Amino acid sequence: MKVLVADGDQAVRAHLKAELAQLHGFDFAGEASDGLELLRKVEARNPQMILLSARLPRMGGLEALLHLGHLDNHPSIYLLLDATDPLAGCLTEHTVALLPRRVTSEQLRRRLPTARRPRRADVEALWASLVQHGFARTHISARTRRGLVLVPVDEVRYLQADQKYVTVRAPGVEVLIEDTLMTLEGEFGPRFRRIHRNALVSVGHLVGLERTPLGVYEAILSDIDERLPVSRRQAGALRRFLKAR
Repeated sequence: MKVLVADGDQAVRAHLKAELAQLHGFDFAGEASDGLELLRKVEARNPQMILLSARLPRMGGLEALLHLGHLDNHPSIYLLLDATDPLAGCLTEHTVALLPRRVTSEQLRRRLPTARRPRRADVEALWASLVQHGFARTHISARTRRGLVLVPVDEVRYLQADQKYVTVRAPGVEVLIEDTLMTLEGEFGPRFRRIHRNALVSVGHLVGLERTPLGVYEAILSDIDERLPVSRRQAGALRRFLKAR
């Protein structure tokens, strides 16, 4: 079984590699120092298992776990966590497999054969709990014919709902996701502002408002051509927000 390890500390990665080398039937498939590198290597190397630190730079391990759920045949996962980490209390309330970051070969020998792929519903429930503690994604992911597409939240211009999907729009990128607009609004908070019952726009990329000859306000966003209609209910508050900014 191919095992990929992900931790932000090179010494921990070396420790995990050495402990895996003592086991029969488990082959070291590479390492990653952050969540973005992990996702790239999972797609390229197709490991059967990941030893994944919950704390990673650039993109945290728990966010990476959420994105891994979009992959076909995603690997089995053990989350690595220090016993003193404040996340320990939250994670033990959910259906996730945990191991210490300095796990021993004997612990791996006993636990790895029982590893399983986390259910997407369980991972989403865990993430919803983390959002209540102030967590928010750095990227939005979508599964497409080209594979997993990651859109940095900082580059997103708007999120627009249409029936059961939400369009994520950034310069040169447009993907569909299954999250609800209400869930996204709750997670990203003041970074996005509702302009219509079906649309949120990025506050950082909102250039201004323009009134059409029909009297409808439209939101102007940087680096994209399309403009989104602003509902009458939201127009006044949005004008005041822009004026005060």
